[in-house]
Amino acid sequence: MSRLLTMVNGRPGATGSGAVVLVASGTAADLCWGRLAAPPPAGGGAAAVLIRVGDGGRVAKLLDWVLLPIARARVERLLARHRTAPARAAVYAVAPDCEAPTWVYRLGTPAAAYADSHLLPRVAGLRAIRAIVRWWTGCDATVAGLLVIGGR
Repeated sequence: MSRLLTMVNGRPGATGSGAVVLVASGTAADLCWGRLAAPPPAGGGAAAVLIRVGDGGRVAKLLDWVLLPIARARVERLLARHRTAPARAAVYAVAPDCEAPTWVYRLGTPAAAYADSHLLPRVAGLRAIRAIVRWWTGCDATVAGLLVIGGR
């Protein structure tokens, strides 16, 4: 599990109304089958949940990819309970590692298309499998996780 942290404008450990607080972290299977109760952050910040992908072997990674859309929907419903105004959660892909990511980009934006075509590694011969994973999960198969941030 990642250490819990607070970020404001890229500064870790900051506090305030613009804070993004990581309240939970786990694999897609953990978040689907485990008890998921994330407390709302104090001080009016936005709660965030990190869904890790592929922490185990090949079977665990395949299970995470299959369960990722279900875990994402469950996390979005949980974060919707903490909102005062109706807003959709922002979902970011984290690559290549969750502990020290090099790229964090929002899904469904031009940045995601650029990352898929220019930044993320390519493996020869797996184009069809990556296309299926991208269709099912909404992100590339090489990302290490999804960061779901509740709306403010």
